[in-house]
Amino acid sequence: MSMSKRAVAEVEDVDEDAGVAKRCKEQPRWLRVEELFFKWYAFVRGTVAAHWPNLSYDTFIAAGMLPMYSEARQRRIVISTEVPEDQRGFDGVVFDGDIPVLAQVKDHARPIGAGALGATYGAILRIRQKNAGVRSLIASTSGFTEEVVEMDAPLLNVELLNINYDMMKAALEPPPAPFQLRGIQVEAIAAMKAWLTEAVKQFVLGMPPGSGKTLAVAHFLLELQERLALLDVIIASPTRVLVQQTETVLRGVLPHATFVTVGSDGTTSPDAIFAGKDDGRPLIISTTFDSAHVVADAICSGGGRDTILFVDEAHLYNRQLDQLRDCASKVCLVSGTPTGIPLGLLEAEFAEYTVSMERAAAEGFIVPPRMFYPIGVDLKDDSVEAKCEFIAVTSLREDNGMRRPLIFAKDKKEAAAFIAALAEEYASHGVSAAGRVLTGDTTQREREALRAWFEGGDGGNEARFITCVHVPNQGVDFPRCDGVFVTTIANRITALQRICRAVRTYPGKTFCSVLLWMSDKNLLDVAQLGLGAANVRCITAHLEATDVAKETVATVRANEQLRALVAAQGTISYREWSWWRRTDIIEMLGGCGVLKRGQIEDGFDVYRFMNKQRQRRREELLTDAQITRFDELDAG
Repeated sequence: MSMSKRAVAEVEDVDEDAGVAKRCKEQPRWLRVEELFFKWYAFVRGTVAAHWPNLSYDTFIAAGMLPMYSEARQRRIVISTEVPEDQRGFDGVVFDGDIPVLAQVKDHARPIGAGALGATYGAILRIRQKNAGVRSLIASTSGFTEEVVEMDAPLLNVELLNINYDMMKAALEPPPAPFQLRGIQVEAIAAMKAWLTEAVKQFVLGMPPGSGKTLAVAHFLLELQERLALLDVIIASPTRVLVQQTETVLRGVLPHATFVTVGSDGTTSPDAIFAGKDDGRPLIISTTFDSAHVVADAICSGGGRDTILFVDEAHLYNRQLDQLRDCASKVCLVSGTPTGIPLGLLEAEFAEYTVSMERAAAEGFIVPPRMFYPIGVDLKDDSVEAKCEFIAVTSLREDNGMRRPLIFAKDKKEAAAFIAALAEEYASHGVSAAGRVLTGDTTQREREALRAWFEGGDGGNEARFITCVHVPNQGVDFPRCDGVFVTTIANRITALQRICRAVRTYPGKTFCSVLLWMSDKNLLDVAQLGLGAANVRCITAHLEATDVAKETVATVRANEQLRALVAAQGTISYREWSWWRRTDIIEMLGGCGVLKRGQIEDGFDVYRFMNKQRQRRREELLTDAQITRFDELDAG
């Protein structure tokens, strides 16, 4: 990097922790150009492009630069440095397919000549001693001299690229397009509209967290505005935080509706709930599960009303909602993890619209997860230090790797221990880091401040992380989160909710990292999460002990096993899944022969279900696979 690059004006900034003003330097122009170039190159070429602070250990290996890594990781760019170091003559790496290409970015007032490229030429020549075919790219905002174009570039196998700062910025910041519902959201609305015309009370809306299910519900209601004059809408959410989040979305889409929020402290009277209905506008009532009985009492005291009830996070449904559910004319069970909805909640007939995470990612509603397993480590080692090393190493093994992780700790003591240990581990690799703790006692105001801190910063050479303990897995909404660390997926609903904290889209985020502190022998559990054939990578937990060949063998084997497990499961509807889940419970009980009249298991009447299936068999409504399954249960 040229010594002619200079920092520019100083501005006032505010220290995040102390809350006092301090002097700091504005990001210099040369650095803004570099960072913008690598983002722009990745965008327009559809490939991986990594600026120096984001270069992974693996890219150093692929580019034949491994000897530089140990020193390089300790000498990352310091943003406030007025005159940066030479950085070995290149600013990052771009990829042409699987081939790494060294990249240098120049921002000068005049065409770039050989004199300004001495460090770059030197770096190329050094690397060519071990890799004669190494390719390079030099990008310039001011063009190149004739000597560089005609002589140096062909001799050194260098591609020259003329760039324009404003052009790159415009490409990455296009004017906002008018809002338009897409794909699965349109399908979800159509399915709900069809359900309203059917003589079926319940509907299951299963869309992955972050894919826009609340937005789909809001626009469904928007299309029904005329009918809503005769039909009351009730939204039930498990917590006040979720009530507020859902109501914010609904208000944005339905600004002319009347909103009533039922207090969770018992101060809202039943008479006040429907008082606003007389103005002729749609009435939308928001309540927590705890206060659902107040709304039910209001419906009953009014002699019954036509209502449509939306149960948010329906996998958390509890008995507090029973009275309200019984009063409602229609019930829509909304969940990002519909397989967690209690089986006893579903009647014999229900409509549904469910979407897999694989499809949601393919259509760009969420980013795809990459699963990382540690190898070469004792997984019985429960120390925070061992876990922190795995987290930091995984961050460094991917270009543009994880810099905003959520870490799910087992208790407050471990959560606090992560703060110092992980910051120290990151620092040992040349990355500054800071952490905060989020608990169930964190207030909404504190959460908002925590989110602002977490969403800030530049990334790259800086990491910010949050350790979570005793926190509901719903309502933790940090779009910039690009990874999660979990130690168990035994409870598939909890595991999936935690993983989904990282799948929300965010500018520049193309994937999220899921770090699993467990053996890859639990791939069956992963297959049952509904992630599809998610990409799995096995990584050596200790950076210095990295064995790429061993990792490759383990990674190939793990992905083959996962694909086979997912293919064996196939893609089934939620209705089919619930049928097979019920038969699993009957099998665990010992088969049909031991069931008793009125026996309730997992919330549903197993004896009644058994008789219903026998009737459906006589009516030839069961598939061949279901008939075989029931024969096995009858024999048991």
